[in-house]
Amino acid sequence: MSSVQGKRGFFWNSRVLFPGRSIPNSALLPVRTDVPPDPGFLKQIAPYQEELHRLMEEETAFSDSTLEGIGATQRSTNLGNLLCDILREGYGTDISLLDSDLLEGKNLPMGVVRGKDLLRLLDSRSNQQILTGQVSGEAFLDILEESVAGTMEGRPLLIQAAGVVFEYDTARPSGRRIVRAWVRGSALERQRIYSLVTPSSLLSGKTAGSAFSRIANVKCTNRDFFSVILEGVRKKEKISWRYEERAVRIISDFREKTSQGKTGKEPK
Repeated sequence: MSSVQGKRGFFWNSRVLFPGRSIPNSALLPVRTDVPPDPGFLKQIAPYQEELHRLMEEETAFSDSTLEGIGATQRSTNLGNLLCDILREGYGTDISLLDSDLLEGKNLPMGVVRGKDLLRLLDSRSNQQILTGQVSGEAFLDILEESVAGTMEGRPLLIQAAGVVFEYDTARPSGRRIVRAWVRGSALERQRIYSLVTPSSLLSGKTAGSAFSRIANVKCTNRDFFSVILEGVRKKEKISWRYEERAVRIISDFREKTSQGKTGKEPK
């Protein structure tokens, strides 16, 4: 659920998730300045406001450097790595995925990390539910293919990941751009079933494509994105700068066969 304040009031939006589909619901709730505060309502929410203030000001961890999400739609980022690592560690899955557009242009500053910094980072995604599921190696390759399908046209790299490293070559034709992939340090096996965790936006948002529908046994954990990340950052106490290239772009001179039967070089 999310809301945006406008000139005429608050626009409220809710999305109910079901296996394979979602049902959106929204409404405009007018809020006029000439309506006085309701003392009874203010009394009811006072304890929650105090708890919210405590949570927002809580010093959850210390970061020894700035973690950047800038460029997340083009490459792996250390901020994307951190969030994906927290998701994967929290649920003990083989793989965790996160839609890259969440992080584009954002960062986590060096120094004390407070609850409000994490909430600002996750923004409208903070209350999304965390989902778990299973995916075959073959289906996961299709997901990776889809996530890099638009890079030649300058369209974004759709995912940040943990538990997986993959190499891709944009000179190859669509459907053949993933050169190699590893899951938990071993070569991806097409017939193997891997466990996966992700925020709900990856399955229902604008980054969700046909390949993502092949994730099976999707279950809602009944935990929101913000709570999971907050807990994971608390456990770390200190965040050290760490960068690992998990989506590796290969520059090659790959060319398809021509009508004369000539071929270019395949990347080694």
